[in-house]
Amino acid sequence: MILRDFTFIPEQQRLDLWWSVDTPLTVDYTISAFLLDSSGILVAQSDAQPFNNQRPTTTFAVDEVVYDPHVLLPDVPAGTYTLAVKIYLWTPQGLIVQQTADGAEFATLGTVRLP
Repeated sequence: MILRDFTFIPEQQRLDLWWSVDTPLTVDYTISAFLLDSSGILVAQSDAQPFNNQRPTTTFAVDEVVYDPHVLLPDVPAGTYTLAVKIYLWTPQGLIVQQTADGAEFATLGTVRLP
C-alpha cells in the first residue's frame, strides 16, 4: 500500500489518509492511526479497514486513490503529539505488521499540536 497524502484536522482530532496500490492486494489490511505523547506512550488510536471498514484493501483498483478518515478518540488534552500510522493483517496466529521501507513497524507522519 502507498500512502499518497494525509491531512490532520486538530479541532476534530481527525486524520484523513489517501491510499493507493500499485498491484492488486489479495488480503485485507487494517490501518491503525495513532498519537503518541512525548514519552512515546499511546494516547489515542483508531483502527479500521479503509473508509470506516467499507473499503477492504482487496477492493482497491491499481492507482485508485482511496479516502480513509480516522477520528482519534477519546478527546486528547491540549499538547504536542507524534502522529503515526501502521498497516497490519489479522491472522489466527496474531497480527502481521507491514514494515515501512526503512524497517519500522509504523510510519511517523509528523508532530501535531492539539488546541
